[in-house]
Amino acid sequence: MPNLHLGSLIKKLRKKKGLTQEALAHPFIDRATLSKIENGKVMPNRSTMETLFERLGYNAHSNIDSFLGGEEAKIQKIIDELDSLTFNESAPGNAEARYKRAAVLVKALEGNKAFTENLKQRQYLMIRKASILIFGKNDNALGEALLLQALALSIPDFDPQRIEDFHLSKNEMSALNLLAKIYFDKGRGEDAINHLYSLKNNIEKHCVDKNAYGYLYPAIIYNLAAFLNKEERYEESLKMCDHAIEICKDTAQFRTLPLVVGYKAGNLLELGAREECERLVKQVFYSSEMFGLYGQRELAREFARERLGLEL
Repeated sequence: MPNLHLGSLIKKLRKKKGLTQEALAHPFIDRATLSKIENGKVMPNRSTMETLFERLGYNAHSNIDSFLGGEEAKIQKIIDELDSLTFNESAPGNAEARYKRAAVLVKALEGNKAFTENLKQRQYLMIRKASILIFGKNDNALGEALLLQALALSIPDFDPQRIEDFHLSKNEMSALNLLAKIYFDKGRGEDAINHLYSLKNNIEKHCVDKNAYGYLYPAIIYNLAAFLNKEERYEESLKMCDHAIEICKDTAQFRTLPLVVGYKAGNLLELGAREECERLVKQVFYSSEMFGLYGQRELAREFARERLGLEL
């Protein structure tokens, strides 16, 4: 009966979205398989369940964790650690050690035949390997190539001008977020900003449960605020910082808050609000220490000393 209940839920959410079985399933599974899932005849694996719920705009974890088996739970533990190492600036340890550990975890997943036979999981590995290249080895060229290959697995007709129209999975969102960083590093600031605005609009258009993308949604808004700041679009960046702060609160992504507030402080200083800037820099310093964001704490200390003449 739990299988039938799960299938009925997927069918109900799909119809509510106005999606056909083909649109929801392709290319991860075929329409016939989705039909069997919806009718309770087939129990999908974790990867398939995640894809279906993500495309429907709902929090996959809250719906499927109760269906995990022992082996899948072990794999999920590796994935959780890998995510924190490759995408979380506040992960413990120095950068070199962090990315060496990430490479070990990627290799462990690559050695699992059942894992790599799944299209979504192959895509996941490509994106994580790309993140190691981008952040760990500063190899944007190879990283970009991997990201484009990963996107082609699930969206062969992908058009970057139509980002808002696609029902994106978490993997696809992650790949597109990383592409924006590459664009910015190449000096294509306007392209990176427009790209992230499209991602932001996609989530707000299609995602029913903002927790569905976990840290990724706040990260997209944070990156947007950061790029706007670096392009000296301070008022626009300030507005995005305030939006990101609200998202962090709504989704309980509190470790991202000091990063966002740091950019807000910088924007305020550029706009002449020194007193408010000082107050926020102090908040960033102490909250970063509380959350173990020592790199961010030192940036706040340096900013206070060089830009404000304060010692923290």
